[in-house]
Amino acid sequence: MSGFYPDDPNDAIPRVGVIDLISEEENGDLLCGLIIARPLGSNRNSLGRLVQKAENYIRELGQVAREHRVRVDVVVHPQTEPAALKVIEECCDWMRENAILCTVSTLRSTESDS
Repeated sequence: MSGFYPDDPNDAIPRVGVIDLISEEENGDLLCGLIIARPLGSNRNSLGRLVQKAENYIRELGQVAREHRVRVDVVVHPQTEPAALKVIEECCDWMRENAILCTVSTLRSTESDS
């Protein structure tokens, strides 16, 4: 499912070919997560991995979205580059065009600021 991007534990998107989080409700609706826990850059490789991951989500979830509600919550690292954020929004638009609800939020630190 990962296309031509192999797993890379050092990348902001380490596993292109998997859905990061998935929870199925009793009625068949799905809540999924796409987690970008490291700063995502705007270089060609990073954006290519992002687009491929979004395509994989659409391919894997699109059929279910025709019959049940499917939501993908994209959670991004706060230091993600603005150009990458724009592509994330475009990927969400692409998901929405395929009947998948999509939201974007920023990863919050669990550490105390004091």
